[in-house]
Amino acid sequence: MRRKPVVIGIVGILVLTLVVAWIMTAILTPKEIDTTTWNGVKNHVRLQLTRMTLDDRQAFVHRPLFPDVYLAYVIDHETQYTFIQKSQIADWDINQETLEEAAGKNLEEVSQDIELQTFGPDKDGGIYMLIETGDGYDAARILLPSVRERVRQVLGDPFIAAFPMRDFLIFWNEDFSLQDQFVEEVRLQFTEEPEYPLSPSIFRFNGNSIEVAES
Repeated sequence: MRRKPVVIGIVGILVLTLVVAWIMTAILTPKEIDTTTWNGVKNHVRLQLTRMTLDDRQAFVHRPLFPDVYLAYVIDHETQYTFIQKSQIADWDINQETLEEAAGKNLEEVSQDIELQTFGPDKDGGIYMLIETGDGYDAARILLPSVRERVRQVLGDPFIAAFPMRDFLIFWNEDFSLQDQFVEEVRLQFTEEPEYPLSPSIFRFNGNSIEVAES
């Protein structure tokens, strides 16, 4: 017995369209957060790396971290983030140290299960590792002790790191045979990144010390 075709009809199509629109709105609408109080916002603040203009430095809470790269703090709304202004922490009656502690803790929590892509070793023992989740915080994860420790367990000390743009973080061991090519690629990515460039430099991590590496 042949089944009759199902005819949705105009009403059915309208209902389906409304359901899809509601789902997309729920996905794309920034999460509503009470940004007027510290208790309302403290679980949503995160660390971020960024370049800053003079106007940015006057408006937003920050501190210098690497050459031309600043540590800033943002409120994460799931689909976007907003930089925290100096006037906001005054309203919340907290200092920058309190903000940084909470922002670091929150970024650690969402980074526990991120993938650290690992490639190698090559014939000379060279290994490199990538973080490229695309969630807007990849470069900032260089600040997390847990991430650096995971890298150190594979690459040893010292190791090299680079973050030419916000959404890319790469590591390799110091005697990597392809280092010169990687350095050139880092500079190229920095130059060609249209929205969120960070640094063309490479950095040498050794224990708790960080320095710009010779290249």
